[in-house]
Amino acid sequence: MVTSTREVGSLVIENVPPFSESLVMRLDQYQNHRACVFASWGRHENGEPFILIRTRFSETMQVHRVDRPLGMRYQHTFCREPVAFAQMNPIPERNQFAILKDYGGSELYQVYVFTTKSAFRRRVSTGKGRQGGVRWSHSGDKLIYSSTARNGRDWDIIIQKIPVMFERDGGAELVRKVEMKGMWMPLSISYDDEIILLCKIISSKQSEIWSLQGEELTKLKAGTDEDPMVYGRSAQFSYQQRDDGSYVAYYTTDQGSEFQRLYRMRFHPTKGLIEDSCLTNSLEWDVEEVAVSLMKKTNEDVVAYVVNEDGASSLHLLIGESETKFSNLPIGQIYGLQFLHEDEPKLALTVNGPHTPGDAYVLDIGTMGMERWTESEVGGLNPSTFVIPERVRVKSFDELEVPAFVYKPTKKCDGGFPVVIHIHGGPESQSVPSFSPTSQAMVELLGCCVIDPNVRGSVGYGKTYVKLDDGYKREDSVKDIGAVLDWIKTQPDLNPEKVAVFGGSYGGYMVLACMICYGDRLMCGAEIVGISNFVTFLENTSDYRRDHRRGEYGDERDAKMREFLNKISPLTNVNKINKPMLIAQGRNDPRVPESESVQVRNAIRENGLNVWYILAKDEGHGFRKKQNRDFWNAALFSFLQEHLVKGLEN
Repeated sequence: MVTSTREVGSLVIENVPPFSESLVMRLDQYQNHRACVFASWGRHENGEPFILIRTRFSETMQVHRVDRPLGMRYQHTFCREPVAFAQMNPIPERNQFAILKDYGGSELYQVYVFTTKSAFRRRVSTGKGRQGGVRWSHSGDKLIYSSTARNGRDWDIIIQKIPVMFERDGGAELVRKVEMKGMWMPLSISYDDEIILLCKIISSKQSEIWSLQGEELTKLKAGTDEDPMVYGRSAQFSYQQRDDGSYVAYYTTDQGSEFQRLYRMRFHPTKGLIEDSCLTNSLEWDVEEVAVSLMKKTNEDVVAYVVNEDGASSLHLLIGESETKFSNLPIGQIYGLQFLHEDEPKLALTVNGPHTPGDAYVLDIGTMGMERWTESEVGGLNPSTFVIPERVRVKSFDELEVPAFVYKPTKKCDGGFPVVIHIHGGPESQSVPSFSPTSQAMVELLGCCVIDPNVRGSVGYGKTYVKLDDGYKREDSVKDIGAVLDWIKTQPDLNPEKVAVFGGSYGGYMVLACMICYGDRLMCGAEIVGISNFVTFLENTSDYRRDHRRGEYGDERDAKMREFLNKISPLTNVNKINKPMLIAQGRNDPRVPESESVQVRNAIRENGLNVWYILAKDEGHGFRKKQNRDFWNAALFSFLQEHLVKGLEN
């Protein structure tokens, strides 16, 4: 039943009542934070270094330049859509940087070249398909990336010659297009521009490393269908030049381990793999990212890598045989590693944690000193009041321990705190201690405890854990939320009678499934871009990602699997949903199509229940534009205020 419909900007809003002025005012500070993400090193023509960052000053993330620590930000892109990636040309005199940008959340990213000296911008790619894995050649005159432009499904390798200036969009010269089958991503380019390392992605649990020289493809590292392995989530060439014509590269893999470890391989273009050794045998956590440079005075590789230790990042540095672990960074996430290659290199990175929304830092390898280059604003809030989550383990139905992060208010609450269970998407993802204005506002403004469980299928806890929800085991992850509900009952400061679930994408499916399986223990559910039927999802998701998702959920073309997927889908069991729902969707979503939200919204309403519904006509898989995000957050808090907690104090 639709009781009201209105439009605000690009949003179509159904059954969402007006927000209280008090709620909007109190949310404003949490919505006006500003995060910064390190994007790339660059150099001015005089040789002085600078960094490019992505940050938001209005509606969307754009590219800015910072010339020195805590210096001014100079904005270089002014696009209506957010910039997803930026990399500076390594030749200073060219003053060029490449970006990836889509339209309306479609994720059909196109490659553009901008300059830092003028308003010049040109589209390099064809305007069709999705592009990714963008890399400049070391000579600075070529761009290498992968593209689905040919058929919308397979990722070809594109090499284009980039002039200093060119007259029209799409005017870059095509040097080579290597037609591929399946999903491929460039990882790294050798120091002499002769070889490109590629990752062939078969599924989230199986990938391979190949080399491309000219049009010659060589498989370097691969598992089998019977024993799949993940190679090359991160990989980079060494800058050492070897007299025998061989190349050295560092990469991550779960070969021979539950976890992603750091390896070093040496290979020859014609002789193949020569050496292959693990550098982190003692680690029992995932190595997530690697960056490589060279200490010129000793001709030793400098290898920086990030380890995910139970959800929190740690930074490690390997110089020759000497290893250093840095413990002076804030708790949270470290990513975006990139070296500035000098006699003594400098490493830039992004740090994001519960107290900071994200900033760029630089590590001087010569002095081992860490310097902050940006200081992002938090909307006038006091970061010292933000809650640091507590790690807990919850025993599930089969005695499996499910990790979770718990954000609790510091004030006492008679009867116990209301609880919001926030379920991440993926499912091959992980809830981690990072800056979340939504969680902090739920704690402070609503007085809720927020629980972020990493149900089976999450990454970060070993590849066995990742596989525990595959195929016919899908509903076991839903049972993990049942275990969280049981755990809540054992906590004297939590109220088991006031619990809501909230999530997006796969987390949206989990919300719907929980409302079906545990509706008698929940007050309400809120989901954004969630899967409502696995069969229709697999049939309608974008061509280039369908096989990849079949590897996780199962192949809907198989009759037995199709029957199972239909049986467990929320749409099939929607008559069991009997509590209030909030659903949001982007019209241009290439992953979970709009039809997934529409069909479950309609089915719930046919059962006589009210559904708050928000459609963003200019968004895709989630809301990226500030105006849309602000409205979604206000709707979410208003929904929880009405259906979970008594209300905000005035």
